[in-house]
Formats: sequence, structure tokens, C-alpha cells
Amino acid sequence: MMSKGAFMPSRIAFASVQRIGSAIDFFGLSFNTHAIGDIRHYSNLTEIDILRMRASWFERFLRDKCTNINDALSLFSRMVQMRPLPSIVHFTQLLAAIARMRDYSTAISLYRQIDALGVRHDIFSLSVLINCFCCLNRVNFGFCALGKMLKLGCEPDPTVFNSLVNGLIGEGKLSQAMEFFQEMLKKGYQPDLITYNTLVKGLCKTRNTSMALQLLKKMEEIGYEPDLVAYNTIIDGLCKNKLVEEAMELFSKMLIKGIQPNIVTYNSLIYGYCMQNQTDDALKVFRMMIARGFVPNVVNYSTLINGYCKSERIDEAMKIFQEMRHRKLIPNVVTYTSIIGGLCHVDKHLDALKLLKEMQESGPKPNLMAYSVLLNGLCKHGHIHEALQIFQAMLESSMELDIVVYTIMIEGLCKAGRVEVAKELFYCLPKRGLKPNVATYTIIIKGLWMKGLQGEAFQLFRKMEQDGCWPNKRTYNTMIQGYLQSNDLTMATQLIHENFDRRYPTNASTATSVADLSLMAK
Repeated sequence: MMSKGAFMPSRIAFASVQRIGSAIDFFGLSFNTHAIGDIRHYSNLTEIDILRMRASWFERFLRDKCTNINDALSLFSRMVQMRPLPSIVHFTQLLAAIARMRDYSTAISLYRQIDALGVRHDIFSLSVLINCFCCLNRVNFGFCALGKMLKLGCEPDPTVFNSLVNGLIGEGKLSQAMEFFQEMLKKGYQPDLITYNTLVKGLCKTRNTSMALQLLKKMEEIGYEPDLVAYNTIIDGLCKNKLVEEAMELFSKMLIKGIQPNIVTYNSLIYGYCMQNQTDDALKVFRMMIARGFVPNVVNYSTLINGYCKSERIDEAMKIFQEMRHRKLIPNVVTYTSIIGGLCHVDKHLDALKLLKEMQESGPKPNLMAYSVLLNGLCKHGHIHEALQIFQAMLESSMELDIVVYTIMIEGLCKAGRVEVAKELFYCLPKRGLKPNVATYTIIIKGLWMKGLQGEAFQLFRKMEQDGCWPNKRTYNTMIQGYLQSNDLTMATQLIHENFDRRYPTNASTATSVADLSLMAK
């Protein structure tokens, strides 16, 4: 019994506590009765305290019990049966949990049901709705929800703007995202660092690195200090656009400002230099990274190895490969594929085959790309026997071969003079569920010309259009060159005109041959 003069909680407070108790039972939360009794006993418990406790318990339930969409739907079903209905706060917590499961369509559907129940939405529930629309590439609906938010008198926060900006960029509407950003600034809304970083990422993705740098400058002008994410995004964009010197300038500026790079920063610079065939500079950045205390990972090594292989400096690539192993790092498929490609490029096919065997026996299992690179290297250097052995093993395995692999083999066989075998491979493609592309057609047509099968070459040339594959300038040049070598100026001229009508340029050697034959005819 309460002592005289003790503070008496209001009926509303008691009712709220009772609702908490019933909600705990309803949601299946495991709190003991003593805890509830203690809550009832507290005479200084306010309604706000009770609401906070209820929210806390509900959050705990969502975290511990609501782990999949079925749990979430079951909970929603129970919530809509409660009287009085739970507040929009609890419904929003559930919608946010469903959104985190990436089931955005379900979240939107439940939102509409909540709306039909007459529950008044707030800025947080509408923010979740806008994010769901944007994640589904339905940003127009997101803007409709923004309109509703403004009508309710809610002031949108940066989270809302970030969802819309990200949604526009996701739909490839970067210019509209920039216009929306400018409109935000005009109306006095202050974007946060995430907004700027999102725009910077979008600009770099579309190769607008100069605009991204301007935005970086704008951030500094209004008092935002760009973080490592912003710098990394622009450095990566510059490197991918082959502007590695500009990337290094930004890197230096970043260091002066006291922003420490991470391993992602260094890898972007290594990649940038490798793309420019400046592998020695890439190695300097790599060594600088190690000197600053970073432990290189598989990606760093693979990027550097790939750079050396593309520069045909296979010995240096192998040294880096051995160093990687010495550090007890396990090379991945990308690492092996780069080295196999590099070895094939300099016609060290036996070493490439040895590496493939190593992958098959103890390393990462070779994927279709690794096999394609090896087959291409073998075929280009005339090692068709070895290529056929590997190709046969691939056919006998469970691996699904694509049109790229078949095109490589057809070209290799044609170059080796084995056109009949190439034809067999080509004509069996439909049985394999594959459709030849323009490169495949052009290669087999060239092989037919090499064997003097001009009639079959012409039939296939016309058939490819019927099959929905349009010849390109290389296909036309192959046919024209074939007729020229057969001294058939009439057909060559006919195809040149046809080629011209399709606005494909005839290459210089073909044009010269036509001119020479025309003079001889006169």
C-alpha cells in the first residue's frame, strides 16, 4: 500500500504499463513477472518513460525474434489486431526491419495497409517508404511520398534527400540528381556528407571526374571536410579514366590535410599506373604502401601482376608472384589467370599449362575465364593440339561453355587450316543452345574463304542476317577481300556499295585493292 503523500501515477500511466504487459505477452517476449511487478511499483514512472521502455522492448524483439520475412509478416498480423493499435513508431520499426531484409515491395505493401487503418504517418515512416521506392528504381513514387511529407508539415532530413539522390543515380539520371541537389541548396536544405559522397560516386561512375573535383571543392567551401570515402572515390575514378597524375595530385593533397589513405587508395593508384603501362611507378606505390605499415593483400598483388603481364614483363610478374607466396598469401583465380595470359602472350605455353595443372590439383579451381585465356593464347601461337585437348576435357566436364570459348576454338582451327573441324563446331552450336555472334560468323566466313569455299561463305554471309545477326564492317571487309583475291571485281564493288549504304567504312587495304583492280581492268 502506498504511503500517504506518495506520488500517485495517473490512470494513463497505469493503463500504459498494463498495455506494455499485454504487448509483452502478445509479442511473445520473455520477461518475467517480477520485472513487470517492479515497473508497476515505481511511483515516479512517467508516460514518456513507459513509452521508451515499450519501444526498447519492441526493438529487442525485432532484433532477436524477427529474423526473416515470415516472422515480420506474422508480427504485423498480430499488431493490426491489437486495440488500441500500436503507434506509428512501432509500425515504422517493423517496416525498417523489413527494408533491411531488402524486401522493399513487402514494406510498401504493409505501409499501404497501415495507411488504410488510419494510422497517421510521420517523417520516419515516410522516410522508410521513400527509401523502399528508390531501392526498387521507382524514384518517381519516392518524390510523391516526399510531396506527402511536405503536405503533412514534416521537414525532410538529409536521409530522405540521400535516398532520392541515390535513387536518381541508380536509374541513370545523374543530371536530374544534380538538379535536385541544386534545388535543395536553393531552398535552404543542408545536404550531409553522405549526399556529397553519393553524388561524387555517381559522377565518377559516369566519368565526370572534373565535376566530382568541383563538388569536392564545394564541400570544402561550405565547411564540410571531405572524408576518406570521398577522396578514394575520386582517386579511383581518375585512375579508371587514365588520369593517374591527377589522382596522385589529389593523393598528395589528402596527405597534406592529414587524411590517411587505406589499402583501397593504394590499390586504385597501382591499378591506374598499370593501366598506363607504368608498372615501375605502380611498384613504387606498392612499396610505399608496405613502408607505411600496410600489409598487401591478394588484390594488391593481383593488380600489380596483371600490370606486368600486360606489359609483357613476365619475369617481373613471376617475381611478384613468388613474393606473394612467400608472404603466405593464396593466389586467387584472377592472379592465376593474369599469369597464364602473360605466359601465353610471350609463347611460354608449357609454363602456362603447368600453372593450369597446379590450379586443377591444389589451387583455386580454374573458371571459364581462365580456360578462355589459355585457349586463346594456345590458338594464337598455333598450339592447336594442346588447345583441342583442353577443350575436349572442358566438354567432358560439367562446365557450361559459352560462345566466347567456341569462337576462340573456331578461329584457332581456321588458322591451323582445319576448317572442316571448325565448321563442325560452328554448325553444332544450336544443339549446344548457343547462338553465334558477329565475331563467330566473321571468323568462320574468313575460314571458308581460306579454303576456297566462296559459295558457302556467301550463303553464310546472307544467312546470318536471317538469323538476326547483322554483319559489321569486319564481316564486309572479309567478304570484299575474298572477292578481290578471287578477282571478282563485280561482287566486291556490289558489297562495297552495300557496305557504304550501311555507313560502315571500308578499310584502307581493301580500298587500295579495289583501286588497283579497277586500273588493271581498264
